[in-house]
Amino acid sequence: MGVYHLMGLGRSVGTVIGPLTYLAHRYNRWNADDQRFFDRSGEVRQRQAGERVGDIQALVLFTTREVLNGEPTALPYNSSLDK
Repeated sequence: MGVYHLMGLGRSVGTVIGPLTYLAHRYNRWNADDQRFFDRSGEVRQRQAGERVGDIQALVLFTTREVLNGEPTALPYNSSLDK
């Protein structure tokens, strides 16, 4: 069955990229801690065959009609955060 990650995209692709990058790093590194982390994914057949478990098999993105149509503009950048 695998693991499904549901994420609201909104106006920031970082909402999706951040968690996916984290999961990809752990999946590619595959040390003992990472194996325990992904072991809870429920992929019993793969685990029994000695294969890696926890690979993302589907990604569901949802957003509003306005974002899809390009109607909202991006929020202004706040350079005060750099100081």
